[in-house]
Amino acid sequence: MRRSRMVASIVGTMLAIVALLLEVSPVGERLPAGEHSDRAARPPSLSGNDSQPAADMAAVWESWPRPPRVGLQVGHWNSAAAPDELARLRHNSGTAGGGYTELEVNLRVATLVKDRLEAAGVVVDLIPATVPIRYQADAFVAIHADGFWSPEKRGWKLATYWRSSPASEKLAAWLLAHYNTLGLPYDPKVTANMRGYYAFNRRFSHAIASTTPGVILELGFLTNAEDRAMLVNEPERLADAIAMGILSYLRDHDPLDASLRLTPPDPAPVRPQAPITAYSGPSERSPAIRTIYPAEILYPISRERGWYKVPLPPDLSRIGWVRVRDVIEARPRARWR
Repeated sequence: MRRSRMVASIVGTMLAIVALLLEVSPVGERLPAGEHSDRAARPPSLSGNDSQPAADMAAVWESWPRPPRVGLQVGHWNSAAAPDELARLRHNSGTAGGGYTELEVNLRVATLVKDRLEAAGVVVDLIPATVPIRYQADAFVAIHADGFWSPEKRGWKLATYWRSSPASEKLAAWLLAHYNTLGLPYDPKVTANMRGYYAFNRRFSHAIASTTPGVILELGFLTNAEDRAMLVNEPERLADAIAMGILSYLRDHDPLDASLRLTPPDPAPVRPQAPITAYSGPSERSPAIRTIYPAEILYPISRERGWYKVPLPPDLSRIGWVRVRDVIEARPRARWR
């Protein structure tokens, strides 16, 4: 058992590291219509206009050069057909609880969201586990449900990519504001696997384009009886909140300003030449977190006043700061799928 947990921990670290690799061209493809953060920005305050009826949204789209397009990814849907670059997904069917599978919950909620968005004049693609190559849309939301060994664990959460665009942050903020009205507790413990979600990672061909704002949403814990009751019995309420979050974002979005949608390229990975200290802030006066050794590879999120902000090994779940002068560019020792 101990060995199995250790292997699972190592594999989780590997998958999270994969998400921080190379930038590729944003040229991409779309699906035909109808086919199948801990770092979210501050939530906008809700007002009367934020619950604008779907039927009234047609007037909003008149200022758009084309109807808005949204991709809704159904977590674990048709994962057995994943391409070779995503082979690890083929045997990942998601979590389960109370006799329900994550896939059936994800698909039900996503379909209801699709119906609501289409009623508001939005073109919607219902997307399986495999994302179309360089998928382009005005918004992309990956819909999942959580699971945990303890039935006491509950709550919902959402996240953007490690290095997200202003548009992704705004999309996350609107979803946070609306989903938070459901009464489910918010779980702030966003995982490295969420922040490095494969559909955001441009190292893979089957990922969203760098100009597509993206968010991954965990609806709640299917392994918790209270969360599961809402996920299973009230999918319409979940769909209403998600749809209103997306519509609020689209109404607040300038489709002609591509700069807001562009995800910054990932900096090259780095490593220390000798043991160095990672701090909780960009200053040696900040509390020290841990020592980083030369064998450990770091993936900078940003650079500020001679410091790199980096997710810390081994599980990349904590953020730290290291001096730029103390590290050199490094190539990963191995690439994992």
